[in-house]
Amino acid sequence: MWSNIRWDSRWNSIDALIRNYSAVIQTFENIIEEEDARSFNARSLLIAVKEPISVVTLFVLYKLMGPIKILSNQLKSKSLKSILID
Repeated sequence: MWSNIRWDSRWNSIDALIRNYSAVIQTFENIIEEEDARSFNARSLLIAVKEPISVVTLFVLYKLMGPIKILSNQLKSKSLKSILID
């Protein structure tokens, strides 16, 4: 099996963040409520993740990298692999 390339892992991370955005926000809020050593970092990350420019950038990258992910998957497919090996 072919390994993930950098584009694959980046797209997967962006996809996971978009799909789990509300859970990420809730998790940061829960950590902030605990008021321990992690609260400061969670507060900073929550502010950054909620910034409109961050959300827009996330969706722009998702749209740009989506076709790259599809191409990457096609290039790693068994059918193409068999053509290249034969």
